[in-house]
Amino acid sequence: MERVPAVVLTAIDPILRDTALMCLLGDIPDAVALRYDMVHDEDLTARRLTMTASGVVEDVVVHLNHVCPTCGVNEDVASAAATAIDTTGARCAIIAVPIGAPSHSTSKVLAAADRIRLAAVVSACDTDRFLVDLLGDDLLSERDLHLFEGDERAVGQALATQVCHADIVLTAQRYPQSVGSELLDHVRAPDSHRVDAFTGVDLSRIVDHEHHVDDARRRMDPLCSLDVPPRGTSHVWSLTLTSDRPFHPQRLRENLATLALSNTYNRGYFWLPTRPFTACAWEGVGGQLSIGTIRDWGNDSPTTRLTFTGTDPGARNDLIEAFDASLLTAAEALAGPGSWMDLVDDYDPWLGPRSSDGKG
Repeated sequence: MERVPAVVLTAIDPILRDTALMCLLGDIPDAVALRYDMVHDEDLTARRLTMTASGVVEDVVVHLNHVCPTCGVNEDVASAAATAIDTTGARCAIIAVPIGAPSHSTSKVLAAADRIRLAAVVSACDTDRFLVDLLGDDLLSERDLHLFEGDERAVGQALATQVCHADIVLTAQRYPQSVGSELLDHVRAPDSHRVDAFTGVDLSRIVDHEHHVDDARRRMDPLCSLDVPPRGTSHVWSLTLTSDRPFHPQRLRENLATLALSNTYNRGYFWLPTRPFTACAWEGVGGQLSIGTIRDWGNDSPTTRLTFTGTDPGARNDLIEAFDASLLTAAEALAGPGSWMDLVDDYDPWLGPRSSDGKG
């Protein structure tokens, strides 16, 4: 059975997403689109609009049998796409996930579907607003774009997650010499492609792309993060700081405001001497910091590595000083694990319970 190519589309702006969706439908022959939007009522539901270039085929409300709305949509998307392909005879399926939703879990579902070949994950964004959307402190809920009640993610967090995972980034503007445009080039994946002024470009070749789930997963994995390649920017900088020493738990807390809330997009990984076997993830954007456990270090040497991307040149020295001040000193590191384990560790709410042997 021939596998039909599929495209996953994300955005944080409903108008921009729908514009990109209409362009894809108009440019890709015999395509069918499934657009999902959350319905904020007492039940966890989503509206699924199925359409072709000729018009709407189906408009239904989907009851999501899952506490996670993204997971609920994913449970519907593969079978709904197959039905839409059979009903319309489509030769391509476009899946527009809810505004603000991530693409990585949906892409895994579609990549595993029997009827589908996942061609590309596409993110549509606005370079004129990229700076304020990424580094501003607006919440999705403040723009009425939240996925569910209690979704307190920053707009920048949702945007960064979408752009970092995308194979192809569509922008509404021609290649502009702007801060937002340069910032986008620092944030998107090094192996991604950028298409500017997408409303005037033939997007049909997107279906010739081949999405690789493992490659895309590495884009999201803090332990696989790569240095941002130079792309001729003049207003935006990226700074990567590394050390084989861990963060001192208390001194890290003292420097969190500078490191995480410095009006930068910061991400990477770290370790604490009180948890010497655990690699921890770090992402700070939009005035929020998210940390958590990744996995045990295994055969890898524990390392602390954070990358900061910003526009204020004066922040670089402050970040370097705060990073260095947060680490164990050379003398503390030489004292060895026996002395580290006596340090107070109050990171259980984010990293889970700390075990007596330090493996927590």
